[in-house]
Amino acid sequence: MLDSAFNQSPRFAPGRQNLEEAMLEAQKLAFAPVSFMVCMAMKRMGILAALEESVGDGLSIGAAAERLDLSPYAIRVLFESALAMGALRQQDDQFHLTKLGHVLAMDTMTAVNFDFIYDVCFKGLFHLEEALKTGQPAGLKELGPWPTLYEGISELPEHIRQSWLAFDHYYSDSAFAAALPMIFAEEVHHLLDIGGNTGRFARSCLTTRSQLKVTIADLPSQIGLAEAQTHEEPWRQRLSYHPVDLLAPHATLPSGFQAVWMSQFLVCFGEEDVVRILQLARSSLTPGGRLFILDTFWDRQPKVPAYCLLQTSPYFTAIANGQSKMYDTRTIVRLTHQAGFRLENIIDNLGISHSLMVLRPHQDS
Repeated sequence: MLDSAFNQSPRFAPGRQNLEEAMLEAQKLAFAPVSFMVCMAMKRMGILAALEESVGDGLSIGAAAERLDLSPYAIRVLFESALAMGALRQQDDQFHLTKLGHVLAMDTMTAVNFDFIYDVCFKGLFHLEEALKTGQPAGLKELGPWPTLYEGISELPEHIRQSWLAFDHYYSDSAFAAALPMIFAEEVHHLLDIGGNTGRFARSCLTTRSQLKVTIADLPSQIGLAEAQTHEEPWRQRLSYHPVDLLAPHATLPSGFQAVWMSQFLVCFGEEDVVRILQLARSSLTPGGRLFILDTFWDRQPKVPAYCLLQTSPYFTAIANGQSKMYDTRTIVRLTHQAGFRLENIIDNLGISHSLMVLRPHQDS
């Protein structure tokens, strides 16, 4: 029943339906953790797959219980919760996937996001309030004892590390191929990849440009991951590493690069650190060199990816580092200007949810 105080409020005077819809959306949020865990259970126990295999015919509670070696009670609890969230519909005794149910069962983005939230974020987000008050990743202790998550990625339990990497790679990998022609529209002999992670972008460059040299600058633990992924590649002699903690007071980067690349990197830092890292990147460039920032500027992305990006910021707050977030375009442009860069171009619609900024130091204008 709707609260009478809301019914009498002039803000809802135009009609009752708007309030009812708002109340339903509010209850969906209240029970969102329940819906999430029900979906994870149906996914991990093979129930979504069984329903997908039964398209057209549907599944009864009894048939599902027998097929999946579960009790009818267990199936009924899950099916009826899925009915409430709109993932299933019921026709007589048969249950069928709705369009939402098919997305939950088959969509890659949805699967990657569910695993990331379940394995990496769920417990840590219980500490969000503390993180917001202290500026520290208070929820990271649910995963390990490191100052930030990045120092500990190589030490995460394998299933958690794989969920983190799958999330990271899913959103960036599809944009790499589209970005390469823009980088090599001008002559580049040596490229610096800051925050190179497991070396996937370096691989894309080195396999397509036979004379190119790439240096990856990242934390020592991350460089260890990259070395493990690339040590047997035929282009390995053209790849070098610069281990560095860019938050250390006396951090430096090598110089002499025609291009500096950052992919999904600046979102890992607070604004003051972003400016400092950009200044270091500026010192790495040769005269006329360019800085490329491939990132998920949420104000430039389609509706569904933008929603995912905005909802990812609390992960950075509670778990990753306590200081960063998914940035909008104006913020990054302002910070790059403070660091001595001018924006030359920005290209949208790269991959699933990326835009590419092309910048040059001010003195090259």
